[in-house]
Amino acid sequence: MDDFENDGRDYNENIDEGPTDEENEFSLFGKKNGNTGEEHPGIRGTELKKCRSCNCKKVDKRSYDSSTSDGNDTGKKSNGSGGKSSNAPKKKGRKKKERSLVNPFIIFYLEMYYKHPTKCVAEIAAAAGRVWSNMSAKEKAEYIRKARIASAKRKSAQLELKRMRREKLKKMRKKC
Repeated sequence: MDDFENDGRDYNENIDEGPTDEENEFSLFGKKNGNTGEEHPGIRGTELKKCRSCNCKKVDKRSYDSSTSDGNDTGKKSNGSGGKSSNAPKKKGRKKKERSLVNPFIIFYLEMYYKHPTKCVAEIAAAAGRVWSNMSAKEKAEYIRKARIASAKRKSAQLELKRMRREKLKKMRKKC
């Protein structure tokens, strides 16, 4: 025989059999007491147990359902935890925020953006900010005028859309 085959150890015994004593909680899991037929004798309800591998506490929840049904349950939800109350005010739908007016700087920025389509957006924005801050009020007036015109167009388009929706609803109500 070679030296590696006989090094003095007995390889016939099974080293990893797992816990075998009855006090260990892992050996109790899934076994029934042969005398009474009970699963986990001496353990009732929810109990805290100490884990042997660490110092944490674990909750045994096997018979949680049986321990909580004391006969005191009326079947009604309490208002404190999740049940809807009939006295609670109804939530209204979210109001649609009216879009703000068109910003004159945005119009100026978009013009620069369309003039230089190959440049990065961040570069154009930084350059537009520097140029805008150095512009005189007279130069900015042109963009302010364009912004007012765009705002008026947007507002008239919104009013037209609302009018069309109202007419559509009226037609639907007449059909019913």
